[in-house]
Amino acid sequence: MQRPCFLGPLACLAIGWLSWGTLPGGNSLALAQHRPLKLEVCLVSALYDIQVPAQQPGVLREIHVREGQHVRPGALMALVDDASAQRAYRIAQIQYQQAAYEAENDIDVRYAEAAAKVAKAELDAAVLSNRKVPGAINPSEIRRLQLAHHRAVLAIEQARRDHQVAQFTKQIRQAELQEAEDQLGRHRITQPLAKTAIVVEIFKQLGEWVQPGDPVFRIMRLDRVRVDGFVDARLFGPQEVQRRRVEVLATLERGRQERFQGVIVAVHPVVQQDGHYRVRAEVENRLEQGQWVLRPGHQVQMTIRMDLPPVPPPTQDQAAQEGLKPARINAAPAAHESR
Repeated sequence: MQRPCFLGPLACLAIGWLSWGTLPGGNSLALAQHRPLKLEVCLVSALYDIQVPAQQPGVLREIHVREGQHVRPGALMALVDDASAQRAYRIAQIQYQQAAYEAENDIDVRYAEAAAKVAKAELDAAVLSNRKVPGAINPSEIRRLQLAHHRAVLAIEQARRDHQVAQFTKQIRQAELQEAEDQLGRHRITQPLAKTAIVVEIFKQLGEWVQPGDPVFRIMRLDRVRVDGFVDARLFGPQEVQRRRVEVLATLERGRQERFQGVIVAVHPVVQQDGHYRVRAEVENRLEQGQWVLRPGHQVQMTIRMDLPPVPPPTQDQAAQEGLKPARINAAPAAHESR
């Protein structure tokens, strides 16, 4: 019996029939809740299918990958002309070195402290002389020595403030150096995913001008793929299938069959007009002679293991490791490579 399609071509491809056909009676339904649930026609898609953009305007000076190539996380894929950014980085580097050198200089503080000690000693000597021989030192000279000592004490405070300002200037120059380093790094187009990805398409050619946001590469990560199917809402609720193990059977060239393992990771909240709702599994893929066995667009059979307990959700750290690679780029290698 052929199901009518109300869901559009993609959803129709992904619809999977339950292996039992129509809704059984009460006893059969209770039995069915502990049997594997087979979805006959499910659709494979990429877990990550992204376009990698340029982040800085300029001429595309270097391309380091080709279509079909597997690229490691963080690997350099292309370089936008960065001559101006290299100069700005070098200037910021020199300014930071100068600020750091000045911040380490405490000569003025040490000199002010020494001068204050001399002024205090001269004042103490004059006061002591007047105690021994009243009137030996003119009162105006005493006042002058007191003022000199006070000025020397204030000079210490001023020298310390100037030294602190030099520390602040060093921090400013360090931030400017970091910004220049980041600007330089943005000329490097790198593989942003946390796992190896395959280059599917290259949109720009060597020597073309790119703007920030222009897609330069399309990459896919296929070590794990998505498999979408549809479950009859009359038989199983979403809470029953969530996080269940799945087995995927793919029929390949010349009838060859391969099996894969995965887990249901998402259940769509909407029930379609035909009474089915979509479920999505993430399935571990594998390489054979440099090619991924499961590829986007494959139609496969997926069995949800209702007879096995659900799989616990991943921890926060495990989920973070599956995402994007941190974008921090060390500018020093970029400066070296561009030369």
